[in-house]
Amino acid sequence: MKKVLCSIFSVFILLFLMSFPITSLAEENINVYYEGELLVFDVEPQIINNFTMVPARTIFEAMGAKVKWDEEIQTVTVKKKKKSISMTIGGQITNQDGEVINTETVPVVLNDRTLVPVRLISEFLGAQVEWNENTNTIYITEKEEIEDDSWKENLGTINMTSMEVNGSGVKTDDKIVYITEGGDFEVSGKTEDGMIIVNTDEKVKLRLSGVDITNSDGPAIYFKNTDKGYITLTDGTDNTLTDSEQYNYEDASAPLFSDDNLEIKGNGSLIINANYKHGIAGDDDIRIENGNITINSKIGDGIHAKCGVKIIGGTLNITSDGDGIQSGEWNVIVDGGEINMTTTGEIIGSHKNITGFPNDFERNEPQDDGAKFDSNTLPENYRNNVNEKGGISQILNNIDTSVFDNMTVEEVTEKLKSMVENGELSISGNIEDTQQTQEEGVTTNEKSSKGLKAAEDIYINSGKINIHSIDHSIHSGDITEINGGELNIYSEEGKGMSAHGNLNVNAGDINIEYSTEGIESKAEMTINSGNIHIISTDDGLNAGGTGSDSMEHGVMDSSMILERLAERIVNGNIDNQQNNMPPDFSPGNTEQIMQQPDSLPPNGERPTDNGQNISSFNGQANFGGQRTDVDNNGHSITINGGYIYIDAMADAIDSNGFLEVNGGTIILDGPTSGGDSPLDTDGSMWINGGYIVAVGSNGMLEIPSDDSKQNVLVVSLSEAVQKETIINIKNSSGEDIITFKPSKEYQALIFSSPDLDSDDTYTISYGGTAESESIDGLYSQPSNYIGGTEIGSITTSETISKLGTFGGRFGGGRGGF
Repeated sequence: MKKVLCSIFSVFILLFLMSFPITSLAEENINVYYEGELLVFDVEPQIINNFTMVPARTIFEAMGAKVKWDEEIQTVTVKKKKKSISMTIGGQITNQDGEVINTETVPVVLNDRTLVPVRLISEFLGAQVEWNENTNTIYITEKEEIEDDSWKENLGTINMTSMEVNGSGVKTDDKIVYITEGGDFEVSGKTEDGMIIVNTDEKVKLRLSGVDITNSDGPAIYFKNTDKGYITLTDGTDNTLTDSEQYNYEDASAPLFSDDNLEIKGNGSLIINANYKHGIAGDDDIRIENGNITINSKIGDGIHAKCGVKIIGGTLNITSDGDGIQSGEWNVIVDGGEINMTTTGEIIGSHKNITGFPNDFERNEPQDDGAKFDSNTLPENYRNNVNEKGGISQILNNIDTSVFDNMTVEEVTEKLKSMVENGELSISGNIEDTQQTQEEGVTTNEKSSKGLKAAEDIYINSGKINIHSIDHSIHSGDITEINGGELNIYSEEGKGMSAHGNLNVNAGDINIEYSTEGIESKAEMTINSGNIHIISTDDGLNAGGTGSDSMEHGVMDSSMILERLAERIVNGNIDNQQNNMPPDFSPGNTEQIMQQPDSLPPNGERPTDNGQNISSFNGQANFGGQRTDVDNNGHSITINGGYIYIDAMADAIDSNGFLEVNGGTIILDGPTSGGDSPLDTDGSMWINGGYIVAVGSNGMLEIPSDDSKQNVLVVSLSEAVQKETIINIKNSSGEDIITFKPSKEYQALIFSSPDLDSDDTYTISYGGTAESESIDGLYSQPSNYIGGTEIGSITTSETISKLGTFGGRFGGGRGGF
């Protein structure tokens, strides 16, 4: 039997042909039905060179076929079950064996859509096609497959201690048990040097019933060829599979390996000791329904499937030097169970970024339907360092910034370059050692040490997942979607969650105890619901790319680092301020807070006098307005609901496009560094609903757009206030609107709530005490706040009402550089 070719769903095809002229177009619309359902195309099917051509995306998705695009060789591969078609731009259409299957037509591009020959594709992938000439209608139906369960009647036993077997198609040869017919076999006993090899076109089930297999030159169980392999863990039994450090079997890579689909179920236990590469691996799909499974992988991944991984139930305890669970070319889906993962490896090697889809292949998610790890405590210095490889704040701690007094950013940059060249300043540990490790995709043979990793999508629908990883804890090559479950994440040197496509949170509890960036999407992030807690040494939420300070994976080169250092030195570095005491905000000194500079430089450029407390914007302030080009760049963060708490060293929320908040509760303990902002966008920033309290530094403070639909109060102070100093806002009736105790020092506050009425006056105070219960620093109301010092008052005459000294770029987009 030919090896089952996996289903891969990446959705993009870009096929262009100049040499096939369109000789005939259908005068009437052509209707196409798949399994009785009319398919709707955005470009009408055409008859071209006597072939009926239909838009590829629609037909592939309807048939459940998967596609993969290889940009290097300009080839798209379409796969379904055992069938595969490869189509190279300007080349031929071939099958999985490299045989040319058609020379008369190739796909064409029409109206920005890729059209393929519907009969050729459908019939090759196993469907039946009928054409009704009278109605211009095509009917596609799947051939009925008759399930053959006769293999279940072949019952047998295998004793690995005595090497005695019974049943049809099973025999022993020295230390190896061979299974050459389908059947259901109970396996027991112990061997210090043996294995089971399955090689048949039929299905085979192995019931592990107290078996312990160690092999000295390969895997313990090897499904070399089978229609489908099943492992059942018999109730109440303990089972162990151990492989060797060297293999004499080229295709296998794990103690439990399958060349075809593998399914594991049962209520027994299984321990996997992997010494060669992975723990459980296969060249097709791996599905785990239940069981208590422990995997110790010394070198590779815990679970590694070339195609997809689906976890429905059971308890998985995985310790791996590589990734915890990896899908090499398809999806990871978690529908239940408990997964506890610890990865221990290093981050090595460059990675290939495979993002980018042609216009006619937008991603549609498939319809397919843990005890908490002991993270101990966060590193004592986690707030002062980006990560072990360094960061802007860490480098600043080693610089005497007084030597740069009264210099411009450009002058400081040149001075820093000179210091590096003369050996007075070293950033080698932050740059050179990581230059080769670029921000990664997931289609790579290089080693990584992530938690959940998928070449395509990750869907978490239920279950409990605890991850302590070296690299990113959850990482997808395209979509990541959280629809439920409980996630506890600790990423030592990487991101909590990272998606190269869209990232959606629709439900669930997400607790990121430590990370560089908390949650990242390279495209669009949407949070509709859920309970999210994040502690990050870089951005909390990020859409579009890497955050401000992180130099992980070599994202920042030397010139970028020196430029950022210069900006921090000239414009203020709150991290290095020695005065952590609150400013004197006595009633007689409130003018100090509101003091504006006598005059701003022409065009709003950044002042060069470092003695002034000014953080001006570069160019005209942008108070909202129409959506800009940046807003349409494919990067965005939209928050429609849920509860979000973020403690971030860099930007708490950073969008390389627009940021839109329509609902939910958002609490941000933002940055203390002058080069970051609690809310940061390159495009517009709209606050249309929800409850938002954000504190942090004000050196690069960004303010929501004035076409936001909900009132916003913004307070900017002339000096930093020490951590755990309460800030309180009361309305004109003296009612508490918010009482909040930040966990870090702060110099700015952004607050928005449905409780903020227009044309009301709000009084802001700091210090004092509150008596009600607090969660994440936010006190329940009434808080019974007393004893504070009044800072000032704001009347909400506009949507965005401000108090204090302001620079930054308003309405999104970082200014001043």
